[in-house]
Amino acid sequence: MNVWRVLLRAVHGEWSSSPEGAATIPSLYFCESKLAVWSNIADRAVEACRATHAIVSRYFDRQRRDVVSQLVGMITSILTYLL
Repeated sequence: MNVWRVLLRAVHGEWSSSPEGAATIPSLYFCESKLAVWSNIADRAVEACRATHAIVSRYFDRQRRDVVSQLVGMITSILTYLL
């Protein structure tokens, strides 16, 4: 059996059967201050991704319109030449 699976079952079992008044089991495995830092960094990364998406999507929307305009112009000139 996989070592990680055994460890996961042990931790899950401890969390499920923690007696009343005992220290919370997650606090034995996780450092709250480090999780808070990680959460803050993750929030900033999400915010940066959203801002980048807003800027880049405008650029690509403009590029798409330019390409469509060029294609329509080329097709129109070809059709004009053929007719």
